[in-house]
Amino acid sequence: MHSAVQLPDSRLLLVGDDVVDEEPVIRISRLFPDGSLDLAYGTGGETVTSIPDRQVHAYALGVQADGRVVVAGNSYDGDDQDIALWRFTDNGTLDGTFGDQGVSITAIGPNDLTTAMAMDDNRLFVAGGTDVFATYDVFVAAYGNGLTVGQVELDSSTELQIFPNPTSGEVRLSSPLPDLGRVEIRDATGRIVFNSPWQMNNGTLDLAALKSGIYLL
Repeated sequence: MHSAVQLPDSRLLLVGDDVVDEEPVIRISRLFPDGSLDLAYGTGGETVTSIPDRQVHAYALGVQADGRVVVAGNSYDGDDQDIALWRFTDNGTLDGTFGDQGVSITAIGPNDLTTAMAMDDNRLFVAGGTDVFATYDVFVAAYGNGLTVGQVELDSSTELQIFPNPTSGEVRLSSPLPDLGRVEIRDATGRIVFNSPWQMNNGTLDLAALKSGIYLL
């Protein structure tokens, strides 16, 4: 087990990873204060899940005000290691309203390692390290309003392209949408370093004044 939280009624939630029938899984257990399994949770007090064709690891968990449980970790497909998030209902089943059937996978670099998670009423923050072009950096990723989705996929009609990426100065944004609303850039700590209304009739940003590092747009 890698992480644990105590619920308001003193029961405990523990999360970690395991191997079941040669398949990597994450495992959540709910225990009474005396250490016995709460058999009303999942199957026999535990819930186990996997991502097909991926190795999985769970390193942190948190509980929302409505009792739903969010687990943060990693998934590895043989080439890239990505941020993986799972959300479960209070009875231990995957929450299908989150991400893709309860699971969200996000890639920041080719080798992302999740180490911590925090949440407030509306957002989920995941922190860790990422290996980008042989440089290992810290990342902080923030997820959606109300945690109703873990990741938004843009289809080809609304896709935003950013190039060159990485850049040492000017970056160009390209989108079929005439107006992106606002463009916000955050550094690896989550601090906003650029926030402005944006029209695609001026599709470039000059980032030469920013220090070297990873930024989220």
